[in-house]
Amino acid sequence: MTIPAHRLNCPDVCFVCARRAAGGGVGRPGRIGWLCTDCPPKIGRIAMATKFDIYEERACKAVAEQLPATNFTFPADELPDFVRWIVEEFGEAIRRELESGEPPF
Repeated sequence: MTIPAHRLNCPDVCFVCARRAAGGGVGRPGRIGWLCTDCPPKIGRIAMATKFDIYEERACKAVAEQLPATNFTFPADELPDFVRWIVEEFGEAIRRELESGEPPF
């Protein structure tokens, strides 16, 4: 599995989590992935993943449970704030899962 082209060669965006990159890049000339301050340097395996692991699945479920079950609409001009909220909540849900110390099974 390769990293999607839109994630590479963009020094402003972390190629792993899509947050703002902090200046560190990995790869080869012409195919550089930039990293934020939160993503560790040994992140290649995660970036290449084709499906969510159990912690990420639980994080998705936790975020989804905060959304209304029906009639979910909002104005188009609020889309960036909504997407930002999803990204932040997803990250927080994963952190809570990992910090809990409970096994994922």
